[in-house]
Amino acid sequence: MNQQATKDDQSLSESKRMRIRALSAISENFGNFFSQLIFIGSGGLLLIKGVLGDSGYPLEISDMYIWALPTAIASIIIFSLFVNLEMKRIHSSKSKPEDK
Repeated sequence: MNQQATKDDQSLSESKRMRIRALSAISENFGNFFSQLIFIGSGGLLLIKGVLGDSGYPLEISDMYIWALPTAIASIIIFSLFVNLEMKRIHSSKSKPEDK
């Protein structure tokens, strides 16, 4: 979807198109990776619990979730700041003819 949107806007340089595509890929990877920390049904925490349990370290999902939640919240805040900074870079350089 972002590829079509960048193709329609002829004022974007190729480097800006690449930044937008990279930001889209980063966003998707972030959502897939860190959603495993928040949503127990996705399997990330269940996999860790199984491996640790088989290794002799019994844990409860609720204990793991309590420790994973602050990490997920912090990463969401950091990622939001990153996206806002990147969008400002894209918009501020939109009027410039060429990127360096």
